[in-house]
Amino acid sequence: MASKFKIFSLVLTLGIALSLTTYADEQFKIGKFQSRAIFRSAKNINETGTAPLIILIPGSGANGPEEMMPPALTADTKEHSLFAEFSTPLNEGGIHTLAVGKPGVDFFPGWNNREKWFYDQTLYVNLQWQDLIDNVGEAVKFAMNIPQVDKNRIYLLGHSEGTQVVVDYAAKNVGIVGLILLGYSGEDMASVLDWQLFKRAIEFFIVPDVDTNKDGIITREEADKWPELGIPWQEDQKQISIEEIEMAMRSDPGLNMFYDNAKKSSLYGNGIFNRGALYDLTASLKQSLYVFTGELDLQTPAREAQNLQDACNTLGKTNCQVTIVPGLGHGFSEPRSPRKHPLLDITLGPVDVRFQGILLNMAKSLTI
Repeated sequence: MASKFKIFSLVLTLGIALSLTTYADEQFKIGKFQSRAIFRSAKNINETGTAPLIILIPGSGANGPEEMMPPALTADTKEHSLFAEFSTPLNEGGIHTLAVGKPGVDFFPGWNNREKWFYDQTLYVNLQWQDLIDNVGEAVKFAMNIPQVDKNRIYLLGHSEGTQVVVDYAAKNVGIVGLILLGYSGEDMASVLDWQLFKRAIEFFIVPDVDTNKDGIITREEADKWPELGIPWQEDQKQISIEEIEMAMRSDPGLNMFYDNAKKSSLYGNGIFNRGALYDLTASLKQSLYVFTGELDLQTPAREAQNLQDACNTLGKTNCQVTIVPGLGHGFSEPRSPRKHPLLDITLGPVDVRFQGILLNMAKSLTI
């Protein structure tokens, strides 16, 4: 098959209610990387004058402290800051937040200003995994010097790839009292990319929707109902097996280049790319775990959170709470209307009010 399936472009594209908080938002440049950070004050601080703090660490890609999602991937086709929308209910629940960007990535100026995304693009491009961990440490040190922060109740919140970063930090730094893992990523990058690039569309689109008679064969009649599939049929070809579709995807140069570039990157070097699953490491942490994954998450599927729950049960870890949030995806938003297909209409925002309510209740429980 010389030409590509249309779903290839979808695969590569995928590699957020309440109004934004009106509390004190302060911008800082912190630590040895001068990483950009946004501090937001808690509402209704207690009589001690201090409150717990949650440090927010973003997922993969060039994310500043806003973790801003592009219009093409949001339900209302507008820019949305995941971290602002996560912070709002946390602040209302009585918790300070400190959102920390990737080293080298500036405060976000908007998706039409790509040339202004970086304060040091070379720093960002050459990041290693340990740099991300060190950046968390710099944020913790910075937080320890904020007068209104309760130094004994500092939590880390990681989203997506950020869940792995905060797990690695917490494994060697016991001062953090808990981890909040949103869109928990329990597989190594080799497994994550292999599934996202070559298996996800089959599992969440072709098998449940296109293959109507469940025989493992896609006919032209079945395929014609889903133009997004775009199979490049030969003139006399009437059907294709699902196995052949996966083989075609695995032989696609663009997808393989994407995989190989990640494998060779400085970020995933030193064994990070294929280090194995993180379930046992996460479950062995002394810190409390609060894990939330959307039922329709097609970046870090819900089974990874469920695998973590199993690991916690096996190790007898009782301070491990795993919640699968119905109807929401990786940005804790519903798929785009009106069709709302989990993959074809995937969104990364805005954060659904239901999940903001969950965060609000969690925040209130952490202030007791």
